[in-house]
Amino acid sequence: MTKSSGHLYTWGFCTHGQLGIKEKILGAREYVDVPTHAGLGSHLSDADLRVADCGQFHSIVVDTRGNVFTFGRNDRGQLGRGADDIDEVVIGKTGPGAVPHRVKSLSHEIVVDVACGAFHSLIRTADGSLVSWGWNRHGQLGRSTMYHSDSSPGPVNEAKDAHGPAKSLAAGFSHSAAVLASGKVVAWGSNEFGQLGAGSAVQHPEVAILPVFVGDMVASQVTAGDNHLLVLTVEGQVMAAGKCRMAGLV
Repeated sequence: MTKSSGHLYTWGFCTHGQLGIKEKILGAREYVDVPTHAGLGSHLSDADLRVADCGQFHSIVVDTRGNVFTFGRNDRGQLGRGADDIDEVVIGKTGPGAVPHRVKSLSHEIVVDVACGAFHSLIRTADGSLVSWGWNRHGQLGRSTMYHSDSSPGPVNEAKDAHGPAKSLAAGFSHSAAVLASGKVVAWGSNEFGQLGAGSAVQHPEVAILPVFVGDMVASQVTAGDNHLLVLTVEGQVMAAGKCRMAGLV
């Protein structure tokens, strides 16, 4: 997906509503091979958008006022609708999830950045706070939940002895990470392939429900694949951790 003049354009596989395109536009198609204006006839029609990200079957966009909109598959609460949760769309068809809706519980927050994991979501607010929702089978929300998923956005816990706002965030298949204002990197969730980069702090295949430190580097940015993590340091080096087969790690 991309943004042009504040509008959202999407393309690719669309059977779960993750493109934000209504059925009457899609017809019987399962994919779109040309960038198409998303959100027509919805809350996004006239919104001025600033940032977007996509997971395996869901998407998140944020407008210039810091409002959050989600659409796509919702079987693990990844749309963040809480009490307004809508049942999973039927496989092979678009449904209610295809229409972008504002995440009402975040209406009091000014959101500046987002990251989509496969089935979970993260946001960063203007004050650097992190909030998560969706699938939490492996602790990828960075907080304890009653069940393996939580459709209501909630704050990510701070790592022990780590304070201060976040400036970058990332979400993989079952793990997440962030760079703090100090440049310290923290990660949480599954460590099955060593993707947390936490050394002896979390012995794989353990999981970290609470964020743990990643090495002793000073970083500016972090990003994640399904089962690996990349960190860009302030010196311009790229550090990698996690599964390397077919993942391009060197």
